[in-house]
Amino acid sequence: WLITGAGLPFDPVTMQPVSGSPLIDRAAAMPPALATAYPLMRQLDAQRRVVTRGLNGAASDLGAVER
Repeated sequence: WLITGAGLPFDPVTMQPVSGSPLIDRAAAMPPALATAYPLMRQLDAQRRVVTRGLNGAASDLGAVER
């Protein structure tokens, strides 16, 4: 994916995708062997603390956090 446009598709402070961002629900599923070996289970919150990463929507969001 090539992200284009005048603004950032995420908030640079919180690293969360902004509303309407092309990053939302765009991650492709990992192959089963990789998903088992490297599960995506953690992300950073607004204070840069490690928290459990959930799934909101049809697919994971691209980037550091799930919105």
